[in-house]
Amino acid sequence: MLVYSNEQGNINGIGEQQERDLTNDDYLVMLDTAMGTMLYYNQGDDRWGDYLYGGVDPIRHYGCGPTVAAMLVNAFTNEAVTPKEMADWCSENRCHAPQSGSYHSIFNKTLPAFGLQVESAAGADYDTAAELLRSGHVLVALMGKGEFTNGGHFIIITNILDNGNVSIADCNSLANTTMEWDLNQVLDELSRARDSGSPLWAVSFPSENENE
Repeated sequence: MLVYSNEQGNINGIGEQQERDLTNDDYLVMLDTAMGTMLYYNQGDDRWGDYLYGGVDPIRHYGCGPTVAAMLVNAFTNEAVTPKEMADWCSENRCHAPQSGSYHSIFNKTLPAFGLQVESAAGADYDTAAELLRSGHVLVALMGKGEFTNGGHFIIITNILDNGNVSIADCNSLANTTMEWDLNQVLDELSRARDSGSPLWAVSFPSENENE
């Protein structure tokens, strides 16, 4: 399991590309989330970083969407998938946005197709987001261009901590993933996009009623 740093994360570093190639041994890391244990994937991992998303865009630069989706599907369904396999699925199902990453509809398409429940949490304030985490959801967040990232970037808000901060999975940075974050600051830096449920989605297991 990942051991978290006592240092609070600096929001300026989210979404920045890793400076080195990442090897297989770097990412045998398990994260504790509100939904359970999740294997961490990094889009720059040498197993798939140079694979072309949609046949044109390297996952290491454009693949945060399928990498985030792959983490969730791999951890919380019966499907064992990698970012490379998820990138192929996303491309085939029109989630790939050439030269810009993924359409915001990616999570509405991928997660239900593999058996997870997803709903928009756009407009959630601290209390709403915190309650979703405490009630067994994880949050996929689209971070906006600005201090948080030089371009749009998807992260997962994985859990709320006892002190009110949150843990995250940043598929561009294992270092960011080891730190805790101010939830209000993360919410303040969300993208202003409001299509397809963006910029915040709540992910959970299907309710019992849906399985009946």
